[in-house]
Amino acid sequence: SQPHRSRPSLLEGLGAMGLRRNSSVPRGFRLRTSFYASAGLAAAALLAVSTWRYLETPAIEEGEGGASTAQGIAPPRRLISEVYPSDPILKTPYYEDPNRWMVFLHCIGIFYMLLGLNTVCDVYFTGALEVIVERWNIKPDVAGATFMAAGGSAPELFTSLIGATVESDVGFSTIVGSAVFNVLFVIGLCGYFAKEEMVLTWWPLFRDCTYYVFGLILLAVFASDGKIILAEAIVLFVAYILYCIIMYYNERVEHTVDTNIRKSLKQVRPADSSDDIVPPAKVEPVEINGDPEVTPEITPEGAMEEATVPGAADAAEDNADDDDDEDPLDFIKRPEGTKDIIVWAISMPVYAALYLLTPPPTAKWYIFTFITSLLWIAGFSFFLVWWVEILGDIVFRGSCSASVIMGFTILAAGTSIPDAVSSVAVAMKGEGDMAVSSSIGSNIFDILVGLPIPWMLKIIIATVNSEANPFVLIGSPFLFFYVVLLLFMVIMTVGSIHMLGWRLTWKLGAMMAALYVLFLLCALGTEFGRPTWLQWGGTNGPAVCR
Repeated sequence: SQPHRSRPSLLEGLGAMGLRRNSSVPRGFRLRTSFYASAGLAAAALLAVSTWRYLETPAIEEGEGGASTAQGIAPPRRLISEVYPSDPILKTPYYEDPNRWMVFLHCIGIFYMLLGLNTVCDVYFTGALEVIVERWNIKPDVAGATFMAAGGSAPELFTSLIGATVESDVGFSTIVGSAVFNVLFVIGLCGYFAKEEMVLTWWPLFRDCTYYVFGLILLAVFASDGKIILAEAIVLFVAYILYCIIMYYNERVEHTVDTNIRKSLKQVRPADSSDDIVPPAKVEPVEINGDPEVTPEITPEGAMEEATVPGAADAAEDNADDDDDEDPLDFIKRPEGTKDIIVWAISMPVYAALYLLTPPPTAKWYIFTFITSLLWIAGFSFFLVWWVEILGDIVFRGSCSASVIMGFTILAAGTSIPDAVSSVAVAMKGEGDMAVSSSIGSNIFDILVGLPIPWMLKIIIATVNSEANPFVLIGSPFLFFYVVLLLFMVIMTVGSIHMLGWRLTWKLGAMMAALYVLFLLCALGTEFGRPTWLQWGGTNGPAVCR
C-alpha cells in the first residue's frame, strides 16, 4: 500500500496520456515503429495465406434443410456483406475462386491502410485535437478523456461503425480484441521495456479499472440476449458522459475516496499512532546546476515523494519548447541513413497523399484538418475492414468465425499500434503511471463510445426506414463469453499489479504476456471448437451466416 500523495503539478490518468504522451515521444520514432508494426501484421497475413492449404477445414456438404455437415464440427458458412463493392481481383465466394492466391495484393493493401490510419491519427487528427483543446481552454483531464481519447481510438471507432453498417461482428470483436491487446499486451511490453522498477500511483489505475469493470458489466448484461436495442446503446454512452464528469471533478473524487473509503478501511494510511510511524529515510540533497536543493522525502514504503525542486519547472518548459519546435510535417522530408530512406520510400504513397490533400494542423486550418482527417480515417478503415474480411474468408474457407478471429488478431493489433508505441516509449522514459493509465483509459472510450455510437446510428436509421427489427444483432454466439473473459483478464491484471506491490517491472510484463496468450488460446479455441455450452448469446442470423 502507498500513502496518499497530492501531486497538483502532475497531469495524471487519461488527461496525462492525451496531452503529454505523444509530445514526449519523437514523432519520427512513432512513425517508424508504426511502419514496422504494420509491416509485421501484413507479413503475418501473408503467412496465413501461404499456409491456408494446411489449415483448411474438411469440405462442407449441405445436408437436409441446408444444414452444414462435415467430419467433426464444421462452422457454418458466412456471407460477405453486399454493402462492400465488387472486388476487382477476386470473385465471390472468395474461398472458392481459383485465383484466390492473389489475395496477397489485399495483404499489401492492408499494410498501407494500417500505415495510413496510424499516420493520419498521429500527425493530423491528434494535432488538430490538440489545437482545439488549447483554443477552447479545455481542462487537461477532460480533454484526455474526450478529445485525446478519440484521437487514439479513432481507428477502433470507425472499424466498429463499419462493422455495424455491414452487419458483421468484426467491429465488436475488434473492440474486445483491442481492449485485451491494450490491457495485457501493451502493459506487458511496458513492463518488459521499463529500464527500472516504477512505482505506480494507486488512484489513476483504481479509477480507470473500476469504471472499466463497470462498463464491461453493462456491456455483458446488454449483449447476453444476442441483440442491442436503442435504450441499451444510450445507457452505454451516458455512462461515458458520467466518466467525463468524474474526470472533470477528478481531484474532488480522489479526495473523497481517499478520506471516506480508503482511510476508514485502513488500506493506505497507517493508524494515527506515533508508534506506527516510521521516520523517513535520509537521502543526499539533489543538485540542480551544481547547487544543492531541496531533499526529497522517502516514505516507509520506499516511494519517493515529490518535492518542489527549483529549476525543474524551467527544465520542463524547455522540453515543451523543444516539442513545439518539432514540425508535424517532417515525415515528408527525406531522412538520413539507408534503412530510414527505404522505410520512407515504401511509405511515400501514403505520406504523399496525406501531405498533398490534408491541411496542416495549425491554428488557422485546424477545423479543416479535423474534418479531412475524419474522411481519411473513414476511408482507410473501410478498405482495411473490407480487405481483412476477404482475407479471413479465404483463410478460413467461409467460416462464420472469420470476422471474429480477424477482429481479435489483425484488426485489434493494427488499430492499437498508436497507443502501443506511445505507451512503451513513455514507459522507457520512466513514466509508468502514464503508460498504464493510457492503456486502461483508452479502452473506456472504446466500449462506451466506440460500440454504442455505431449501434445508435444503425438503430436510428433502421427505425426511420421502418425496418421490422430496429436493433443490432450480435451474430457470434460467443461474444458474451468474450466480454466475461475480458472482464476476468482486467481483474487478473489489477490483481497482478497489486501482488507485485504496485510496481511496473519485467515480472509484471511476463504475467501480462502469459494472460494475453491465455486469452488468445481461449478465444481461438472457442471459435474453432464452437462448444455449445459457451453459447450464452448471439445468433447465427441469415445476414451473417448460411
